[in-house]
Amino acid sequence: MWPGSSVSGLYFAHPESKYFAVGKLGRDQMLDYHFRKGMTLQEIEKWLGPYLNYEPAKASETAAAVRCACGSTH
Repeated sequence: MWPGSSVSGLYFAHPESKYFAVGKLGRDQMLDYHFRKGMTLQEIEKWLGPYLNYEPAKASETAAAVRCACGSTH
């Protein structure tokens, strides 16, 4: 493509097509992601805060401790 910063795409349409939404992220997904990414749970929650389905501070206070794959309890 010329110039190198060009953007192109193929757009397909169908009269019966439907949009879908992806839900917010749960704490179990955050625990799995923090283990796979090698970052702390607090870091992950900080960066993905707007997409969380829970309040990080409240979850750590009220939720029962969960044994994570990383070996620590969250």
